[in-house]
Amino acid sequence: MKRKSITVYSIVISAVFAAAIIFLCYKLGCEYATGRERTGRTFDSLAAAARSALSRYGDSSPDFRDAFVKACGTYDDYAFITLKNTSGILFVYPQNGDISSVHTSRFCEMHSSSFQAGDDTYILSASMYLIRPVSVFYYARFSFIVILAVTVFTLVLLLYLHFANPVNAASDDIDLIPEAAYDDAPLAPAESGLYPFDDDLPIDDGFPTDDTIAADNKNKYGALSVPDAALPDTDDVFEEEEIMRRDAAAHLKMSGGTVGDDAEKISYGRFENDAKPNGETAYTPPETPFLEEADEAQNDSEDRFSPLTGFGRAHGLEARLDGELIRAASSERDLSLFMIRIPNLSFASNASKRICAYLFERFQSNDLLFEYMTDGFSIIKLDTTVDGALEMAAGVREDIVKIIKGENMETKCGIGISSRSVRMLPGKRLIQEASEALENALHDEASPIVAFRANADKYRKFIEGLN
Repeated sequence: MKRKSITVYSIVISAVFAAAIIFLCYKLGCEYATGRERTGRTFDSLAAAARSALSRYGDSSPDFRDAFVKACGTYDDYAFITLKNTSGILFVYPQNGDISSVHTSRFCEMHSSSFQAGDDTYILSASMYLIRPVSVFYYARFSFIVILAVTVFTLVLLLYLHFANPVNAASDDIDLIPEAAYDDAPLAPAESGLYPFDDDLPIDDGFPTDDTIAADNKNKYGALSVPDAALPDTDDVFEEEEIMRRDAAAHLKMSGGTVGDDAEKISYGRFENDAKPNGETAYTPPETPFLEEADEAQNDSEDRFSPLTGFGRAHGLEARLDGELIRAASSERDLSLFMIRIPNLSFASNASKRICAYLFERFQSNDLLFEYMTDGFSIIKLDTTVDGALEMAAGVREDIVKIIKGENMETKCGIGISSRSVRMLPGKRLIQEASEALENALHDEASPIVAFRANADKYRKFIEGLN
C-alpha cells in the first residue's frame, strides 16, 4: 500500500468512526428532545386505562391487575410506577421496589394523576425516562458494531500487508549482512527539515518490515554465516585505488601545468540572459589524464571517464564504491551515496554541462562523480551521515532546479540517498538502496528527496549475536 493510499484509507476510516459516534449522539439527542412530549402521552394513556379498569373490575379483582399490567406494556418508558388509594398501595413497579428510592433526575420526569372511581380516590404516579435505556442500548449497539467491523477489517488488512508483503527486491543472495540488520524505512523530504520516525512510514514502498525480513532470512541465510567470497578482493581494491590516485593527479595537469592561485574559475552555469563575469569560462569536462609511463593505463582511464561529462562511467561505480566502503569501515567513518536523476536530460545538452560544472565545483573530485543511466549522476561523499546527506541534498537539488529552469526544461529532479551507517556491506547493496530511494523520490512529487535509513542499534545487536 502506497503512502497516498494509506492517507486516503486513514481519512475514510476516521470518517466512519466519526459518523458512528455522531449517529449515536444525534439519535440520543432527538430522544431527549422529544422525551417530555412522549412521556406525557404515554402517562395519559396509562391513567385512562387505569380509570377504565377500576370502573369495570374494582381494585381487588385479578382482572383489574391484568388490565393495568397490559396498559403498562414493556415498561421501557418507566423507571417507577405506583398506584395507591386510601387503603394502601395497589401496584408498584419494579416489584419489591422501595417507594422512598424514587427520585427525579435530568433524564427522568415525574408524572402524577388522581381520579375518583366508586367511593374511593386513587393516585397514579410514575417516573418516566426522557432517554429510554432501551434506545441507548440499540443505538450504542449499532455504533459499536460499525466501529468493530471497521477495526477488524483494518486489523485484517494490516496482517495481510505484514505477511503478504514481498521481500525487498533490492535484497539478494550476495548481501554481506542479512536484511534483518536493517531498518528499511524511507525518510521524508529534506526540504521540510523534519524526518519522521521509521514506524510512521509506509510498509510496502519496496522496503520490507522487520518481521517479514526475519522470517524470510531464517530460511534464506540459515545460520547467518558470512561467506568470504562476499567480501571484495582487497588486492583488486588497492590496485583500483592506486589507479584512481594516479588518474586524479593526472587530471590536475591542465594544459601541461598545475592548478595554482591564478587558475581560471569554473562557472557552473548562468541563465541565458546573464552576462559572463570576468574570469569565468564555460564548462568543459576535465581532460582525460595522459600517463606517459603507461599507454595501457591511459586507455583504461579513457574507458572509465566519459568525454561528455568528465565523470566516471556508470559501470565503474560499484568497484570504486567497494574500495571506499572498505576504507571507511577500517577507519570507522561514514559514507553516503547520492543518486540524482533529471528526466529527459541529455549528457550532450547545455543543461548537462552546466550541471556537471556545478557538481564538480561543489564536490571537488570528479573521480567520485559518476554518470547514472542516461539522465543522472551518482556521487560518493565521504565522512557524511544520512542526516548530513539529506541537508546537503536539499541545497544541491535547489541549485540543479535553478539550472534546468534556466534551460527551459521541466523542473523535475529526484535524489535518492543511502549511507553505510556503521554497516559492513558491499557496494552493490548500497547502490540498490539508493536507487530504490531514488525511484520513490521520482514517483512522489511531495518527496523529491528520499533517503534509506538503517537502524544502527539493530545492526550492532545482530553483529554481537554472531560473535
